[in-house]
Amino acid sequence: MKTIQIKFKTLLLLLLVGWAFTSCSKEDDSITDPDENSGGKDMVATIALESGNEIDFGSNFSNITGAKPTLIHEKGSDQSVLAIAGIMGNRSITITALINGEGDYSYTENFDEDDNETGATISFSRLKDDDMEFFAPFNLSDGTMGTVKLTITSLAENHIKATFSATLFSVKTSEKVTIKDGKIDSELDRREID
Repeated sequence: MKTIQIKFKTLLLLLLVGWAFTSCSKEDDSITDPDENSGGKDMVATIALESGNEIDFGSNFSNITGAKPTLIHEKGSDQSVLAIAGIMGNRSITITALINGEGDYSYTENFDEDDNETGATISFSRLKDDDMEFFAPFNLSDGTMGTVKLTITSLAENHIKATFSATLFSVKTSEKVTIKDGKIDSELDRREID
């Protein structure tokens, strides 16, 4: 189980670093394309900013090389690591979870410390004023915990359906964002490791 936790932490770090370099255009916090959150998207969500603006987020994983949701299972373990990353322009939502099948998963303060605990983390990043801003489920300035909820409703051999929501904080400014009405309906890549 320690192996899968080390891989989980490494995978999370790699996803975060990768999304830090995904875009190079400025953001204005307004809804971009009016059809971005319309039908046919693998991941959709509404991102409510502290300013009152909302972003309709929509991503097709097939448009991102190698970014199909992936479930990594270590032989002999009851748990698997689920990694999902959606990109829309200069914004991204990343979901990483330690799961044991369909069900509800959330973020807790000691999630990374408990070998037997399942859970999920969700992050949001955006390029704003030529600077990458990252949002996590905790407030670094005062220790306030945000919320993360991932509900996996269907986990077939090669397909996943899930809903998600989160309250996140900027690691730079403590600005709060709320991700609501998140949905995933996508092909799934499964990997088995020794």
